[in-house]
Amino acid sequence: MPDEQKTYELTCLIAPELDEDKYNSWLNRISSSITKRNGEMTTKAQMKEQLLAYPIGKKMRARLSVFKFMSPPSVPQELINEIRHEQDILRYLVIEIPKERKRPVRVKKPKLEDSASIQELDLNAPPQESKRGSLEEIDKRIEEILKSNP
Repeated sequence: MPDEQKTYELTCLIAPELDEDKYNSWLNRISSSITKRNGEMTTKAQMKEQLLAYPIGKKMRARLSVFKFMSPPSVPQELINEIRHEQDILRYLVIEIPKERKRPVRVKKPKLEDSASIQELDLNAPPQESKRGSLEEIDKRIEEILKSNP
C-alpha cells in the first residue's frame, strides 16, 4: 500500500519578471524533481502571463504553470518543501486528484405478473356498467340532493 501511485496536480504562480531561460529551467527542474522521486509526469501546461484579481507581493501579473503527475504519497510534501523557499514563486498549490470510480450499473429486475392479476378481455362481450351506476341513477341522485337542500 505505501508504494501506491496517486495522481497529483501542482499549480504555481510565478513572478512575471523571470526571463524565459530561467522560467524554462525552473519548469525542467520541477519535472526532474518529480521524476527523481519515482514520480511520473503526465501533463505539463505553461500559460502566458496573466492579470491577477488582486496583488500578490505587489505584483498584478504572474505566469501560471500546472503539472499533473503520479507519485507515491510522500512526494508532494517533499516537493512543497523544495518549492517553499523559491522567491520567484508567488503562490503554489498541490492537490490529490481522486480516482474516477466506476459506478455499478443497476439492472432493473423485470416485474413478475401473476396470472390471477391479469384479466383477459373478451372483445365480443357487451360493455359492463361501471360500479358507480348509470347516468339515469346519477340524475336521480342529483335531483334528490337538490330537493332536500332548499
